[in-house]
Amino acid sequence: MACPYLFVLAANSGDLPSIAAENCLDELHSRVLSTGFCLRIHRCPNDWKSDIETLVEQGEAVAEGHNPLAGEKGSLLCCDAIIPYYEPSKHWLGIYKPMENKWEIVDRFLLSDADNETCWFYPTENGTYLSWHSRLKLTTKPGKLAEPELLEKVDTYSREKLHVLWSLMADEEEMTCVGITYKNLRIDWGIVSCKPEAFSTWSSFTVNDMEAKPLEVISTISTTRKITTSGLARH
Repeated sequence: MACPYLFVLAANSGDLPSIAAENCLDELHSRVLSTGFCLRIHRCPNDWKSDIETLVEQGEAVAEGHNPLAGEKGSLLCCDAIIPYYEPSKHWLGIYKPMENKWEIVDRFLLSDADNETCWFYPTENGTYLSWHSRLKLTTKPGKLAEPELLEKVDTYSREKLHVLWSLMADEEEMTCVGITYKNLRIDWGIVSCKPEAFSTWSSFTVNDMEAKPLEVISTISTTRKITTSGLARH
């Protein structure tokens, strides 16, 4: 089933046309959702005795984001996500439906006017973890539902079913906007290109649900990417 909607972000309400070809909406959206970050989280083996400083010194934890625990039995990749930077107080969302060879707007509103939901990116299972964080320059396309087949065959659009997702990241006190859903289905933004910045950050943290503050960051260290590197490392 094809996605019945196209989700477009714009800097102003007036930038969202009533009717437009998809390539025009592509260009509009790409100018707005153009930065983000990559987050990878690895669970350490239960008997792991090293630390992030040692891994950096030994060249195991590098700016490119390779898994420093690849050779460790019992390690697990818990998260590998690219998260665009949203600005709900500034970004307008336009929802479009297909009309012959073009797209017609169904609704438009400031993201901050949408209902909010909380989610949790970081693990809640007790243990020690390593995380890698790298800022990105992105080229994105308008969003489509990740699983449109789960919608009813004839869907009636409802603004109340669109939610902005917020999550605490590590030990930060303020929540970060991490995504948008419609009728509990994730909106995926097509990523055309992804260029990491020169610097990235490795951190180690523990989770202990018996503590008043369950997640505690142990240490954080910045690493510098080689000039020749232009893309994210694969696992």
